[in-house]
Amino acid sequence: MRGLKLSNSQFELISDWVHFAIISLIETDQFSSDIQWMAEKLNITTARVRKALRNLISFFTLPVDVSLIPEAKLILRNAQDQIDALMKTGHKTEVYKMNMYLYPLTEEK
Repeated sequence: MRGLKLSNSQFELISDWVHFAIISLIETDQFSSDIQWMAEKLNITTARVRKALRNLISFFTLPVDVSLIPEAKLILRNAQDQIDALMKTGHKTEVYKMNMYLYPLTEEK
């Protein structure tokens, strides 16, 4: 079995219990998408809920045709370049982190 290298943001996502708690909370009958409600139910701050939600919505999993991976990586690279060029045109008042990953979760046999 080969090892899987995780980025810091990926490790943060799987290592913080809050992410899994929010996912489980979503599945409850009384779920409310209100951030204050989630914070109270989990006994955490609203800032921590917001951060966890940002992390959760930035990842998704999908089935792929591996022959299309090179083209998909090119699309991601071009998108990153376009976003970088756009952000260089405005007033720089804040710092943001952008993550774009495409890596296998299954092993090809």
